[in-house]
Amino acid sequence: MAPELFQDNGTHSFYSDFWSLGCILFELATGKPPFCTNSLKHLIQMIIEEETPEVSNFSEDFNDLLLKLLEKDPCKRISWPELKSHKYWTASKPVYEFDLRLIYPDQPHFDRYLESRNIVPAHFYEQRKNPLAQKFMNMQSSTDRASSAGSVVDIMRLSHNVRRNIKKEEEENVTEGCDDEEKNYHKKDTSGIGSAQGGKIEDRANSNS
Repeated sequence: MAPELFQDNGTHSFYSDFWSLGCILFELATGKPPFCTNSLKHLIQMIIEEETPEVSNFSEDFNDLLLKLLEKDPCKRISWPELKSHKYWTASKPVYEFDLRLIYPDQPHFDRYLESRNIVPAHFYEQRKNPLAQKFMNMQSSTDRASSAGSVVDIMRLSHNVRRNIKKEEEENVTEGCDDEEKNYHKKDTSGIGSAQGGKIEDRANSNS
């Protein structure tokens, strides 16, 4: 999943698809995803914070393409025209011919995501067509990556589903440290609470009748 999809206001877009493409290319080249760990919470931190690993024994053009596809900020991630014209595709034969479509279909959900970041969608799309603006964005992206080192993920900004999965993972880790007797105690305690609540409801029903 792209970094923005771990936030409540994040949404799927062409840019999250480009992130997925970067993950696929990375895994095809190395045999493993760019970010992998046994812990969901740690994985999210890696996706949001850590720089994209360089793929050894591959060209600079290939690694540059991965870096642009796996840009953390969707507003700075590579666009479709930039992807088609990237020098990796033309660095060696054969030269790949792409469809010349330059206009995206409407993305109302992504437009709302931009607005939630105080970005005017029309200005954003127009800016991505400006090569000078794109050059500035690339410079700004490098600065952001350097300044984000050591930052901590704000768990409260993550989506509700992700927070629920993290909580489940933490509960499983606690349970793994218990012996069988403690596990049975927890089960009995939970079922006892349910029985007590059921008894109270039944008593109220009898008294009302």
